Amino acid sequence: VPTTGPTLSVRDRPGGEPAILALHGLASNARWWDLAGADLAPAYRVLAVDLRGHGQSDRPETGYDFDTVVGDLRQVAQALEPRPLVVAGHSWGASVALAYAAAAPDSVLGAVCIDGGATDLKAYFGPSWEVAEKTMRPPQLSGITADALRNWMEASPVSEGSDPATAAEIMLGNFDDDGTGHLRPHLHVEQHMQIARYLFELDGYELMSCVRCPVLFIPAGAPDHEDTPKVHAMERAQAVLGSRARVVWIDGVHDLPVQRPHEVAAVIASFMEDLKGER
Repeated sequence: VPTTGPTLSVRDRPGGEPAILALHGLASNARWWDLAGADLAPAYRVLAVDLRGHGQSDRPETGYDFDTVVGDLRQVAQALEPRPLVVAGHSWGASVALAYAAAAPDSVLGAVCIDGGATDLKAYFGPSWEVAEKTMRPPQLSGITADALRNWMEASPVSEGSDPATAAEIMLGNFDDDGTGHLRPHLHVEQHMQIARYLFELDGYELMSCVRCPVLFIPAGAPDHEDTPKVHAMERAQAVLGSRARVVWIDGVHDLPVQRPHEVAAVIASFMEDLKGER
């Protein structure tokens, strides 16, 4: 799909209304939604987007701030599904989903934030970017091969939602072949760090205070201890959004759309039914 900036790649699963605009996390790709999307369609159309710099989309050097990324997505939605939709995101994509909902209130029926969105990264990484930059820099993965990644998936909890081969193929969408049989991240480190800084500087709670639609949070883990940072984050999100917030925990690791796709899809489908009942 061409925009006034990059051309973006979209994995389109046909289905009913409202459509779901599905967004992946930092350094990830649209295939993160393959498994959950297969459950959600054909009841709902699922438009999984490779955000700029990721997957099969173009890789501009700049423009990774939230306003510009949301602008890309609004053009994609206008081209493919101009009617009001639900925007769902994982990790960084959850923050993008909230930014989209705040920027286009008349076009968004609801937002879904999977293990993300309720963020204040200064509490985790330090008070300044100079401190946080070192911790938020991605690991060096030079020398990894596709076979090594497949072998790693044999023991990874991420593969529990499908099988190691399927999970590996989804994960391989994050990489390119460097021409020597080794993999390198598709997202260049310079652009990775641009996004990391915008995330660091974002106050997710201030952002969600600008969102008018219902918001579903799907945090990974279990609220079994009242002092965990994630439990407090959900409490703070509910305080900001009031009755518009819904929180459903799913026990698993961060990458819930791949590890727990059926559970994620079921929770989203229930949220979609509630939204339809409110229209």
